[in-house]
Amino acid sequence: MHPEPGPGGILFWSVSGLKSLQTVGQDVPSSGGKSTAALVTRGAALFMAIRWGVRAIGLVSTMVLARLLVPADFGLVAIATSLIAILNTVTELGARSATIRQEKVSQEFLDTVLTLQLLRGLVIAALVLTSSLVLPGMMKDARLGMVLLCLALEPLISAFVNPRMALFEGKLNFGPEAILQISAKILSTVLTIAIALWQRSYWALIAGTLIASSAKVLISSALAPAWPRVGLSAWGELFRFSGWVTLASLFDSLASGFDQLIVGGFLNVRTAGLYNVGAALAAMPLYEFLPVVNRALMPGLVKFKHDVNKMRQVSLDVTGFLAGLSLPVGVGFCFVAPEFVHLFYGDKWNEAVPIVQVLSVGAALGSIGGAVATATALALGRTDLMFQRALYTVLLRVPPFILGIWMYGLPGAFAGYFMGSLAVMLSNMMILHRTLSLGYGKLAGQMVRPVVCVAVMALALYMAQAWLPQASAGAGAAAAALGMKIVIGIAACGAARLAFSKISGRRELLDIKTDEALEAAAAKLRAMSVFSSGKASP
Repeated sequence: MHPEPGPGGILFWSVSGLKSLQTVGQDVPSSGGKSTAALVTRGAALFMAIRWGVRAIGLVSTMVLARLLVPADFGLVAIATSLIAILNTVTELGARSATIRQEKVSQEFLDTVLTLQLLRGLVIAALVLTSSLVLPGMMKDARLGMVLLCLALEPLISAFVNPRMALFEGKLNFGPEAILQISAKILSTVLTIAIALWQRSYWALIAGTLIASSAKVLISSALAPAWPRVGLSAWGELFRFSGWVTLASLFDSLASGFDQLIVGGFLNVRTAGLYNVGAALAAMPLYEFLPVVNRALMPGLVKFKHDVNKMRQVSLDVTGFLAGLSLPVGVGFCFVAPEFVHLFYGDKWNEAVPIVQVLSVGAALGSIGGAVATATALALGRTDLMFQRALYTVLLRVPPFILGIWMYGLPGAFAGYFMGSLAVMLSNMMILHRTLSLGYGKLAGQMVRPVVCVAVMALALYMAQAWLPQASAGAGAAAAALGMKIVIGIAACGAARLAFSKISGRRELLDIKTDEALEAAAAKLRAMSVFSSGKASP
């Protein structure tokens, strides 16, 4: 996950890639006389900045807390938050997507969304409270009961976030979302670290979770002060769209949120903490970057959902573009994980390195086509296909994961994780085929160049490991090895793409946008040089 040029580079490349919308969507006007393409591109840039801003704050928070707390602290809270995440996903109604998809949102519809949010919060809180009577015994840790009792407040608090926030996103205005997410993250991070310095216990993590939810409610009330009322008059309209989304969310939660509970149940709380931190670190670049594409693409695709030809070309181009980014990032992070964990988390987290290495590759595999498939299915209202994808993932990930961890521990669980990732990738291709009639041959053709390039990069990094400094030699050696691996990975992958373009005589969207990025950077450097020379002249 780390031979990328950093958040700024990914931001530039990703938004540039989404500008391919402009070649097919310029005739679709939007508010203020601006094209949908321009708004999608600007929205993607801002929303990606939000995600990376939040993630950067979270990374700093995790690095500080990892040195103040121990893996067992993270594991204890991870079990509780994983349960809440599963319940949140199981009861997901797709209200936000349904609101965005509405051409004109009625007051009754917003009333219904708020009421269902409140009912959902009550149900989740009740289930968490009930689990506090059972889970501590299953996990063999009495502390878990009080943790669950306190965190049962989180879904209740989150239910009061104003549903009118989705109206901003429907107009491709991500400014209010930026204020909401970043402000809440900064506040919760500062207070969590302060409590951790004071208490040096897992209660800092619990307090931080509740503070973040409370901050989001208060900020959403300030940004969208007109509150909906309680009512369910539009429930039929909402459920016509969200029925399949709810079922898909049910199975998605089983496929993606169950693993930390299983690890804690079959192994121990400390291993669950290592797995929690390792899984979060492995997924960090991809799962903070790809949802941005989904949330920026979906409102844009809705604007021309009746023109399948336009959607088909955009989807094909962006699928190849994202595969060219996600595969090198995921596989690359597998190679730099030892140095990254040693530098930023400390020696007591070294046992998380294999977890990061395996899950980062699995995350890259499962991400192929995911953002585009989800955005297309939502834009065209084919949420039934999202349900099918979630079902296949559960069937191919959960049973092998449980059987593997029961028989062989974590190595056996990893096999189940990879089977699920493969199921997700194939299901993404199925969605694009069935919604846009994209041939499997064409979709596979978009994968050839990224796969060859990442294989070249992996070989170069593997061969370089023999003469690079070892992370165990100290912070200086780890930093040097990390920097050299990043340079080698970028150089090897870039050289492979260049050779592929020369041999095939065809440049893909990522190649074009990379050249544009380099040219823009060179032009900026030349301009700065001229400006500096002018200031230096008498």
